[in-house]
Amino acid sequence: MQTGVRRNPLADLTPRELETLSQLSQGSPMAGIAEELNVSYKTVVNVCSQLQAETGRRNLPELIRVAVQLLATAPA
Repeated sequence: MQTGVRRNPLADLTPRELETLSQLSQGSPMAGIAEELNVSYKTVVNVCSQLQAETGRRNLPELIRVAVQLLATAPA
């Protein structure tokens, strides 16, 4: 039985995943995200891969599209 209450897809993300997703939604390149978060480029690539797996997205453009949608509708 479905209750009609939709679970927040952002709820299970780590702070680093949320920040990376936020930066992606703003159009930041991965190298810029790495610099901003003071991590390696490879770390950002790995986080993006994890986010793709967790959200069921096949590629980076799909991940960016869902990031924009989710963050635009997220409660402040």
